[in-house]
Amino acid sequence: MKRWQVRVQKLVKTFEEIAAILDKVNHPELMGVCLDTCHVHDGGYEIVENFDAVLDTFDQIVGLKKLKALHLNDSKNPLGAHKDRHEQIGKGFIGLETFRAVVI
Repeated sequence: MKRWQVRVQKLVKTFEEIAAILDKVNHPELMGVCLDTCHVHDGGYEIVENFDAVLDTFDQIVGLKKLKALHLNDSKNPLGAHKDRHEQIGKGFIGLETFRAVVI
């Protein structure tokens, strides 16, 4: 959930909020979403134990056709911290095994 930079970043915390924004733009067909693994994890979505279920939830709410990229970042924070502090991949709370599962 790569949140919109700076000002809007603090407004978008859930997949529902992303869907609501996409529903209000003039040309939603031109819009896409980049999910940042740190933001998703810090936002409370359990990507470590069940990445596939999180993608299923995203699909149900926003739609996978809107997913254009994954921005891979580990997190300095535990699940649901709502702090957005990136860590080097494999050195944070998300962990290397999660990224292996995502990439492979």
